[in-house]
Amino acid sequence: MPYRSSAPLPYEVRCQETVRDLGRWPSYHRCERKGVVEREGKLYCKQHDPVTAENAQKEKMAVWDANMEAQRITAHKLATWDMLLEALNKVYDTTHDPAIELIAADAIDKARETR
Repeated sequence: MPYRSSAPLPYEVRCQETVRDLGRWPSYHRCERKGVVEREGKLYCKQHDPVTAENAQKEKMAVWDANMEAQRITAHKLATWDMLLEALNKVYDTTHDPAIELIAADAIDKARETR
């Protein structure tokens, strides 16, 4: 527990949340901050306010979901890249239309550059 510059607050005005002690062995005590928000008859500090904690958790989960979606899309692109390049090569080799050959050749060149 850190050193205090003043006496601890009385229990009546302290946050109701139970927190883990900073020591080596797990022990728990009541949060020592002053309760500033009242929820269902209990006082909470800003950090342990259930509404604030829930909103913070939702924000973290939104960021996590966005990152996971980006990773999923990247993995999907990498997994299908070789198949698409192979299919494009087949189109280029089997087509007899010069316009399609030109488009396919450009796409193949760009695909090989970015890989």
